[in-house]
Amino acid sequence: MKKELFNGLDDSTNKEKILSKVRSALMTKDENLFSDIDLQTDTWKPFNKDDGPEFTFIEKFKSNGGIFIYLRSLDMFRQYVLHLYHEKDWRPMYSASQKIIDIFKEYEIDFNVNMLKKGENIISLTSCECLIAQTGSIVLSNSDAGSLQSYAMADSLLVFATPQQIVHNMKEASLFIKNKYHGNNPSNVTIISGPNRSRAIDNEVITGATGIKQIVLFLTDI
Repeated sequence: MKKELFNGLDDSTNKEKILSKVRSALMTKDENLFSDIDLQTDTWKPFNKDDGPEFTFIEKFKSNGGIFIYLRSLDMFRQYVLHLYHEKDWRPMYSASQKIIDIFKEYEIDFNVNMLKKGENIISLTSCECLIAQTGSIVLSNSDAGSLQSYAMADSLLVFATPQQIVHNMKEASLFIKNKYHGNNPSNVTIISGPNRSRAIDNEVITGATGIKQIVLFLTDI
């Protein structure tokens, strides 16, 4: 990530200090990772909201109705999702995100990549473009997610992201995407600010994207 996307984080040492505070504030002991898992709750606890954009994002995201789960490694993310997949019988789970498919390519998840139909209680697991601290929003695109329906048709939307994807505001989100795609932006970029609160980056409501009942963000250190 380019340095200008993290204004206020002057160097990697300061950034690591902030992420260390996130870890200590949000994570329980490893042996409690799967105890009483309930997607009506999460691993969030209060923290000093003035420490950086990570804290601002989490506060705003939760106030929008999102469920936040912090995981300290990619392996923990895999374990967490696998446990929920089997424990809650999340079949079929939809994903067209190549990043997600690659993460689980050697694991026991059979992702549905076919066209979706409303009324099937669709659970979709996807990656995202970035996270906007100012509004607590998730920015998704058809290019990164693999298809528009990954987020437009989901009843429960599960999103994988890393702390490095957090930007301050809409302007930085646009720059983030522009730099990633070298100016050849995806044909659809959607900002989701919580259940039933989805808009396109040009502020137009996306038809079908307002039916999301539950959004879970897995913020994962890698």
